[in-house]
Amino acid sequence: MAQGVGGGRPLKFKSAKALRAAIDEYFASCYDYKRDMFGNRLVDKTAEKNVDGSEPYVMVKAKAFTVTGLAVHLGTTRETLLDYEKGKYDEREELTPEQVKANKQIKKFSDTIKQAKLRCYEDTEQYLFRSGTATGAIFSLKNNYGWVDKTITETEDPVYNNPFADLTEEELRKLAAGGRDD
Repeated sequence: MAQGVGGGRPLKFKSAKALRAAIDEYFASCYDYKRDMFGNRLVDKTAEKNVDGSEPYVMVKAKAFTVTGLAVHLGTTRETLLDYEKGKYDEREELTPEQVKANKQIKKFSDTIKQAKLRCYEDTEQYLFRSGTATGAIFSLKNNYGWVDKTITETEDPVYNNPFADLTEEELRKLAAGGRDD
């Protein structure tokens, strides 16, 4: 069995480009054809015909984008995705010197996973805002933008009239002692 660069098991994806293609397949798999009541695909009458001359069909999102769904589709675990995201395998990417020379900026495994996770997060946030209540927006503001709940307690009631406000300290002490002069 061949080993990866630096020993150990070979990488599941030979390059960030191969990983990106597999990730794109995952996102595409979350869509399905929109169908009529008989199960027939609906043709998109507003779009131009496909390159091969066929009719374009209406596609709808059938599944939410999730990090776990991405891991399952890639045949790996969520933990392995986190390792890729942290850059654990960036230096092990198997590129030839020609590939390195041809690319001014080599896309790393970590960048590819970060972009995919951002797409999953964006999908989740959009769902929060579609819920019809402010709860999702509040959750996003607290967790992404540092907002906090504040409770303001007013200690002065403008309606409340303090009957002891005009008494001197001596009169208050006398009253507290039960009206006795000590």
